[in-house]
Amino acid sequence: MHGVFTGYGYDDYGGASNNNTEEEDVTTEGYVRLNKALIGAGLKSLLPEDVVPFLTNELGWRVQKTSGEVITPETNFLEVMVVSVTLERSAETGFPKPLGPPMQYPECTAGRPGGCSNP
Repeated sequence: MHGVFTGYGYDDYGGASNNNTEEEDVTTEGYVRLNKALIGAGLKSLLPEDVVPFLTNELGWRVQKTSGEVITPETNFLEVMVVSVTLERSAETGFPKPLGPPMQYPECTAGRPGGCSNP
């Protein structure tokens, strides 16, 4: 399975900044949706009891610059967390809406470079 998240720096006022240097401290958050890949991997279901063990053993990630250079994640540089949100389609809008709060599964990435630091 393969997913991509790309981030873009923001200035102190929330506007996009295209002149970030490596010295700037920029925080970016993003999501890679895995549903289709998990289904394609042959999991019995998308329930946590099936997905969490699979991701704990199979999920991998890397960071790379736009030049293609791979960066080794350092402490506090990257934190990858598995989060699940159950959704239902809204009858009014047709758009998905959450059925409850997001559930975190830090054990899927804990103990690895860039993995969750608080399992």
